[in-house]
Order: sequence, then C-alpha cells, then structure tokens
Amino acid sequence: MKRLCALLIALLVLAMAVPAMATWTRVMTMGNQPMFIQDDYNIWSWTSTVNNYPRHMIVDHSIDAESYEFGDLGNSDVDWDGGTRVGMIIPAFGTSVIGAFISDFDVDYPFTPGTAPANDADQYIDLFYGYRGANWDLGLRLDYYNGSIEAGGKQNQSHIGLNAGVGFNLNANLLEINAFYRSISFTNEVLGPAPNDPITEKDGGSDIGIAARYMIAYNNMVTLVPAFTYRSLNISETVTATVPPGVGNGEENKTTGWDLGIGCNTVPLSGVEFLTSLGVRSITYQDTDTTTTPPPIQDESAKHLPYISFGADIQLKNWLAMRVGANKTWDTETDKTTTPETKESMASFTYMLGAGIMVGDVQFDVEVTTDWLSAGPYFLSGSSAGDMFGYISFKYDYR
Repeated sequence: MKRLCALLIALLVLAMAVPAMATWTRVMTMGNQPMFIQDDYNIWSWTSTVNNYPRHMIVDHSIDAESYEFGDLGNSDVDWDGGTRVGMIIPAFGTSVIGAFISDFDVDYPFTPGTAPANDADQYIDLFYGYRGANWDLGLRLDYYNGSIEAGGKQNQSHIGLNAGVGFNLNANLLEINAFYRSISFTNEVLGPAPNDPITEKDGGSDIGIAARYMIAYNNMVTLVPAFTYRSLNISETVTATVPPGVGNGEENKTTGWDLGIGCNTVPLSGVEFLTSLGVRSITYQDTDTTTTPPPIQDESAKHLPYISFGADIQLKNWLAMRVGANKTWDTETDKTTTPETKESMASFTYMLGAGIMVGDVQFDVEVTTDWLSAGPYFLSGSSAGDMFGYISFKYDYR
C-alpha cells in the first residue's frame, strides 16, 4: 500500500493554489478558517499534520495575538497575549519528526494571583513529535506555561498540556481526529494587609477539547471538509475565610464552546484558490462566586447562527500572491444574569487583505491593516492609521 505521504501530496495538489505551504498570516488573510484550510498552521490544531513538514523553519508575528488552537473560547476570561513564535521541525528516527517552538506568549486565567510575574503564565516550550505509518499519521505536542514569585508566601500560575492527533487514509480521503488535555493550577499563599483576608489555596482546573474533520476529494477541483470542534474550560478556586465563618468555597468559571461546519476548497484555475465555509458556533460562559451571600451568578452565551467565511489566494506572478478574506456572522447574545433576561441579535462583518512573496524555498506573508490601507503612508496623507501590517510570517522549507 502506498504511504500516506502520497495521499497528502494528492490532496495538497487539489487544495493549494500556491506551491509553498501556508503560514499563520495566510490563515488570517484567507478569512481565518483554520478548521478547513490545509497548511502548516494545522500543526497547532491537527497535530498529526506535523509529519507533512519534516524540514520546516517558521517565524510568526502579530500585533494582537489570538488563541492559536481550535475551539477558541473568546467569550471567557482567559487572556492570551504575545505575538511572536519561532520554531523548527526536523526529521528524526527514519519515519518520525521532532520539533520545538518558543514564543513570547503568556496566558492569564481567572482567579489567578495578582502580583507579577505570577499574574501571567509565560510560555516555556512547545515540543512536537510525529510518526508516519503506512496509511496513518500520529502527532503529539507538549506545551508548558508557568509564572511564580515567592515573597512572604508563594504565588504561582502554571499549565501543562498534551495535544494528540491521528490521521487516517480512508478510501483516498483523509480523516483527522485531534484531542487535547491541559492541567491548570495556581497558588496564592500571600495574606493581605488585613488578617482576615481569604487565602487562595492550591487550585485550578482543566481545559479539554476534541475535534474531527474529513477531507473529501470530490473531484480534481473541489475538496469538501466537514469539521467539528468542542472545547470545555473549567476553573475554580478554594478560599479560607474566618469572618464571617464558613463563607463559601470560592469562585467557579465554566466556559464551553462548539463549532460545526463544512468547508469547500476550490481550485478553478492554476494559481487560484477559493476557500468557503458555512457553519454554526456557540459559546456559553458561566461564573459563580460562593464567597458572598447570595452568590452572584453570571450566565452568558453567544451564538453565530450561521457564520459564513470566504478566502481567496490569487497567484499574480510565480513569486507574488494576493489574498483576501471576509467573515459574516449572524449573532445572538443572551445574558441570563439580568432580570429580565437580555437577548440581543445583530450581524457582524470583517474582512482582511494580504500578500505572499515566494523566493525559492522562502515564503514571506503579510496581512495589510485595513485602516492603514485607507489612510496610506503618513508622508502622503498626513494621517496616522497605526501599523502597516497586523500579521507577518517568514517560512523556510529547506531540502
């Protein structure tokens, strides 16, 4: 039986318009559709794809970083920050690959200690391992974040996560399944100025997710990609209070989200790719604080019913590609905390513009900030519209 590599090459011929693989920046400029696009960014959501890039170096940079995993829980209190990631993947042990990435990413979870640097958990390392079988792929990723300080007591926030994915060759199509589990912990042993301030004991929670997609080669121009993701974040704290006695056990935060959709990747002409997706998405956020009586409860949800995304990659020259993306969502936001319950409906629209420059095995991608595009350079317009590029990526696939 032919190796899975042959299948992947065939799918990429169907799915990609430019000869080079994509980057974080390209994903953003093509409508931010990571569930459906096929590129090197997939290693963060579809870990088995790490085997597709055995000689791969990449630098990703953004002004405002977003969560780089599937099932982004953007309505929660989790605050991801940072903007630059550098890493490399190399072949190892014959049929395997290994990789390591470092970045300036940090994460701040609810209820965490407030004294720097413990209020943020900094990224220490992301490690990858991939194995290619006869007709299947395996990918693993281990990530570690931590921040702590000791001064009259210890304050600490950390997480360690394992992301695992498998890809199967099923009758010339590709099924990918991915799951991750992240253990979160934090400690605050520092008393406040008053002796009766609560002490946050060691506590934390978990962040789990599962995803699946099926890449169907419909014909020589169209690839269909039905996909589903689910993610659940649950964090709580335990407090000790003496006044009044026996008050509560602390605060609990629960956030869940799911995304169900189908993507269509079309290559009508050589050097032209269209990526369109249609789906529904839901995020529910609940926060309960039992340290007070009665306990305040926050219960909110946001739904995109439906969302429509579009992206285009047009190769103008063998070294230059232009890209455009757009998203349209029909939004419903519900707040059950208020009395009476509040429900709001609206529609949102965003669009993106970008370009890719390919010189040999080197690829350089940019997302052009749309406000800057309207104003132009300061020396021409006399107006400052901020940074020129929102996302920038540099990629080198060495041979």
